[in-house]
Amino acid sequence: MRRIIGGKRSSNQSQSTLQDTTSTLDKRGDVLGSKIDKIDVELRKLKKQMSEAKTAQMKERYKQRAASLLKQKKMYMNQQNSLSNQSFGLEQMQFTTEQMQTNMETVKAMKSAQKTLKKQYKKMDVDKVERMQDNMFDLMADAEELQDILSRTYDVQDEMDDDELLAELDGLDDEMGMEEGADYLDDLDKLDVPKRKDPSMGVREDNDFKELEQELR
Repeated sequence: MRRIIGGKRSSNQSQSTLQDTTSTLDKRGDVLGSKIDKIDVELRKLKKQMSEAKTAQMKERYKQRAASLLKQKKMYMNQQNSLSNQSFGLEQMQFTTEQMQTNMETVKAMKSAQKTLKKQYKKMDVDKVERMQDNMFDLMADAEELQDILSRTYDVQDEMDDDELLAELDGLDDEMGMEEGADYLDDLDKLDVPKRKDPSMGVREDNDFKELEQELR
């Protein structure tokens, strides 16, 4: 009853109607295409028969038949073009309807997201978040300062000019030279070098020996 009096249809019903109508038009176009193909086959046969006709009367008859088929073919082609144009128009309408439906769903989703965001923002205090962020910055600064304090070194001269550096190197060379000399003397003491006897020591030893012989006599 609503369809008769022009009642409103839902978008799904309209889309279904457009799809059904488009499908029907395409099927009719396919039927006409098949008829046109059959006419083409018959026209090729008539053309061959006209070329092989032995009498003018037979050739004229084939010619009239071919003319009738050509008129029928043009009629079918016009109908096919008309159906194709109608189908194309319905496809455009279907695309527009689908696009509109998509737009409506997009707007609906955006509205729902907006409501959700508003509810979430009401639960948040921007000032508290800002204060928390400031506290985090202060804590990070304190941690960095503490790290600098703990990483300090004591009684260490970071910078040294050229003169001081050369003096340090010269002193290091002197220390190394003294250590090498001491090591050299130690090595000499370890060598098994025969020592010279003192001549006076030999004389004293001979006198002692003679005195001992006299006493034994």
